[in-house]
Amino acid sequence: MLLAYHETMQSGTVEFVIGKDRKRFSIHKALASSFPKEVLQLPINAEVDEIVFGRCCEFVYSGDYSVPLPVSKPSGSDGGQPSNSKILPKGPLGRWNPANHTRNTFHPTALSCVYAHLVEQHQVPEYRDGEDVNTNPADDYSEVFLSHAQIFCFSYRTDWSSLCALSLYRLIRLLANFTLFEERTGDIVKLLSFIFKESEIMEDIEVVCKIMFHGMWKL
Repeated sequence: MLLAYHETMQSGTVEFVIGKDRKRFSIHKALASSFPKEVLQLPINAEVDEIVFGRCCEFVYSGDYSVPLPVSKPSGSDGGQPSNSKILPKGPLGRWNPANHTRNTFHPTALSCVYAHLVEQHQVPEYRDGEDVNTNPADDYSEVFLSHAQIFCFSYRTDWSSLCALSLYRLIRLLANFTLFEERTGDIVKLLSFIFKESEIMEDIEVVCKIMFHGMWKL
């Protein structure tokens, strides 16, 4: 049941102490129960990155979270050589609208289940055709990808099902719309390095790798 705004604002606050630097976050009492119990207990709350936790707070208050904008890196910034941009091959998957997607060759039910779960949890971002499209090969998306993956990792560890589904949904949607310019292969490598590092607890995110390698870019 959604609380009225004034009820939330009048509920007082509680403090969470998060991360190795023991940063303090003040959360309204009416919303504190939205966090999984594991978040409030050692050792997890001491290991949580404060930026990741801040995005989790944003999710509790708004139902969504923000990520960094891509950073523009001018041509030649990595060594002074001019860039000859090439678009690496992209398969027929093209743009992905989760509302219309019913099957994936490598994981037949994962994507539709993610979307169904979001519908059930009333956490479905509006899908707009044309958003999350990169058109400039100089735009570095590595931190954008990693932000979604970090949120997924944290929510998976704490069994935060609604945030887990939302972060996976947003990451897959971004990847499905991503044009893989030659200059941007490093962005994908950084994401994969993180995924493989956390693979023991992030089994579900393997579908992302399968989509990238086989369904989209034929790598």
